[in-house]
Amino acid sequence: MTTETNLFITADEILGISVECFSCHVRSTVSFASGDSAQAIATRTACPHCDKRWFITGNDPVYTALVKFVSALADMRARSKEIENRAMPFGITLEITSDAFRASRDAD
Repeated sequence: MTTETNLFITADEILGISVECFSCHVRSTVSFASGDSAQAIATRTACPHCDKRWFITGNDPVYTALVKFVSALADMRARSKEIENRAMPFGITLEITSDAFRASRDAD
């Protein structure tokens, strides 16, 4: 018998953003608690350590999606208390697989 566990997290449970350069393997992690810094990590177009270009231009669709994703996540984190305070009849969670959770814990 196979057992599968799915994990659900809310936006306010996400503490920060981490970006790892596949060229030099340096990881930059920024906490959402530090304000605009989480936005700054998403707007980088090159590695801060080895200067390897990640995106050719700011018009790259992956770059645009990354900036929008981080912005939306930061916005949802900021609004999580608003949703709670307004007693809105819904909750929003992100589902991650237990395999992804285990892999990230094993890497640390």
